[in-house]
Amino acid sequence: MQLDRKTQYRAAILLGMDTKRIPFLVRLHKDSRELLTKAAEDQRRSVSSIIDQCVRDQLMPKYGELQPRLQRFLSGVRQP
Repeated sequence: MQLDRKTQYRAAILLGMDTKRIPFLVRLHKDSRELLTKAAEDQRRSVSSIIDQCVRDQLMPKYGELQPRLQRFLSGVRQP
């Protein structure tokens, strides 16, 4: 059964799902996909949540909001 967008949105709200996430298509190497599958099974998380966390971990220190980066700089923590 296919639900229209409005119904999907309402269902997501009722189920407490985060509707602020944006679908994004990504091409991966075969070995990258295998690593993601293993990690998802091991951590009992979805592949998309692992990708999201990896992107945040990798890019937040350099491209994130200024205030946390400034705090790390002033506290003497070495930035990558």
